[in-house]
Amino acid sequence: MFQVGMSRPLTIAAVFLVTLAGCATPSQPALKTTAKVATNSQIQNWLELQREVSAMSIEEVDQRLAELGEPKGPQQLFYFGLLNQQLDAFTKWTQARDIFRQLDEDTSLDEEQRSLAAILERYNQSRINWYLQRSQLLKNNATLQAELGASREENTLLEQKLKAITDLETSISTRMEK
Repeated sequence: MFQVGMSRPLTIAAVFLVTLAGCATPSQPALKTTAKVATNSQIQNWLELQREVSAMSIEEVDQRLAELGEPKGPQQLFYFGLLNQQLDAFTKWTQARDIFRQLDEDTSLDEEQRSLAAILERYNQSRINWYLQRSQLLKNNATLQAELGASREENTLLEQKLKAITDLETSISTRMEK
């Protein structure tokens, strides 16, 4: 065959070592890459769920919530939180916020999932704060409207009294002239 200066046993040993080197376990960076790909697919799954839920009608969200029942595990909790977040109700936003807070504190989830949960928790807390501020402003407005109505009534009564006094003065003045 070929004789390049290596003996047959040495050639076989070299081929064996090269083959063995190719079968060796991957180095640590390769494992990190594999873990990152798995993590990336998990966060992509959550983001896809978020896109699906945001495209749902209110009726469809209500139907899915009824079908879901009590959520079990991070995936169902995340979905449950997304569904509640979609509804226009203060109590649903607080429920979604609490679920996302729970997911943010779940150490079994990867960092990206926890970060997404934290962002959604802050989003729902912002909606809650907005709702509470709006409610307070509406109450203040109602109070001010009531005070304005009372002031107008008082003003009308004062105008009537002033007119009565003016009429009385005119009447007295007319009698004195006669």
